[in-house]
Amino acid sequence: MKNLFISIIALGCASLVACDPIENRDELSGAITADQLNITAVPEIRDGVNSNYIHVSSDGNPVLPSWDYGSGTLQATDGVVQVLLAGDNDIVFTGWNGNGTQITKKLTVHVDRTYDVPEEWGLFCGDGSKTWVFDATTDNNHPYGIGGSGGDRFPTWWGPEYGSFDEWDAKMTFALDGGAIFTKTLSNGTVQKGTFSFDLSKKVGTWSRGIVSFKGASIPNPVSVNNKAGNAYDFYIITLAPDQLVLSNMSGNGVPDNPSGEANFWMFRPEGYTK
Repeated sequence: MKNLFISIIALGCASLVACDPIENRDELSGAITADQLNITAVPEIRDGVNSNYIHVSSDGNPVLPSWDYGSGTLQATDGVVQVLLAGDNDIVFTGWNGNGTQITKKLTVHVDRTYDVPEEWGLFCGDGSKTWVFDATTDNNHPYGIGGSGGDRFPTWWGPEYGSFDEWDAKMTFALDGGAIFTKTLSNGTVQKGTFSFDLSKKVGTWSRGIVSFKGASIPNPVSVNNKAGNAYDFYIITLAPDQLVLSNMSGNGVPDNPSGEANFWMFRPEGYTK
């Protein structure tokens, strides 16, 4: 019995010794801090300048990686991502330690010239995020209304006056933030979020330069003037410039390849614009 009692004590002590190192979880899991991250984001050189193709690497770091480069994310320790805007671009690295903790680190890369990127991204999103509002400076005071498809570039036929239609004072923001993010903010503070995309192959002569499509949320007052068949999510891009955006579709929300007849128009300016 005495020997059995000694054996039980010895076994208990051995168990305690075996458990002690587990209390130092960071040491066993390889957890590191953001300051200890060794990561890089280097622009590829094209034509002697920094391009928008960025080589990112987190090799050698004991974390699960994710790179947010504005228009998307990459889950890899090494790869090439394409940013969509010239100038300074923030790339945010997120790593998950073995103990479940999360660390982040931001790298800023400067892009001199973009390649393989439609200019629509920069015009819609500015330097990464841009807010548009209904145009309060139109000559006829009708930033929303109807006109002729295929020729008119604003509501030449008829439209309610600025301030007299639904969501006239709402704002819409296009942003590159882990994807192409669209946000509509109503005057009462309600926020609707979704995504947006382009189909620039769907041109209509020189009238439309393509279409923009939305998911999850749509532009302010996205209904046809004479045929309110529910919210529209697809629009022709009629005018797109740094200081003006005009969208259109057909009665009932259509964007056919060969539009004819009556068209709806929505006219926007950047927030804070003055004529």
